[in-house]
Amino acid sequence: MAENTDIKKKRIPKVPGLDRRMRLSSEDRADIIKAEGISVRQLAKLYGVSRRTIQFIRNPELRDQMMLRREERGGWR
Repeated sequence: MAENTDIKKKRIPKVPGLDRRMRLSSEDRADIIKAEGISVRQLAKLYGVSRRTIQFIRNPELRDQMMLRREERGGWR
């Protein structure tokens, strides 16, 4: 399967006072939810985040289920 090669990575500006771990703005999250016809892999590459992050944004129930399973087994360890 060929990937769309014309996708350009978004540049994340350095803003003083913001946590560097925060990569996606609320506008980016809204764009990801609205994106149709673009694969999770392509979106992850475009925004510079993991595929799992894109999956959690598109389907928040997955994240909730994962957090419950994590609590049941005693945390992240």
